[in-house]
Amino acid sequence: MARTASLSGGKGGRGGEGGEAAARRECCVSEASLHGWARASLEPPSELPLGELTSAAIAGSLGLSTHRGKMVRLWEAKSGRRLGAMALKEQPFGCDVGVVGVRKGACDVAGCRTVAAVGDVDGRLYLLDLEEPLESRTQRGPFSPRGRRR
Repeated sequence: MARTASLSGGKGGRGGEGGEAAARRECCVSEASLHGWARASLEPPSELPLGELTSAAIAGSLGLSTHRGKMVRLWEAKSGRRLGAMALKEQPFGCDVGVVGVRKGACDVAGCRTVAAVGDVDGRLYLLDLEEPLESRTQRGPFSPRGRRR
């Protein structure tokens, strides 16, 4: 039978008081995230000027989208303000955005990077560091389906 930490201050499952504090902290972070989504759902919807959209992904304050015409755009998630754009060799197929790295604390973002993966219809994969300009030569890819750089 699995033991769970008591959030009401009782003794329980994750290694005593340190585990209870960690469980309490995890619960508070989760609850704050839910409240954030609830607040966002109450705001009036906004239309983002991102014509002919084929896919989109959001991570934190950044959004990345792919469009007809071989275009990838980076934008502010709240306002839709364009932060960057790049053209691919072929029509993009889809995208995803996430944060990689390990945080040392709740407020420490050192070592964390917001990155994106964008695939095109020919099977190439582009790995993008969203904290660098999209047009930068430091962006990775395209990689072919066989793992070789094209």
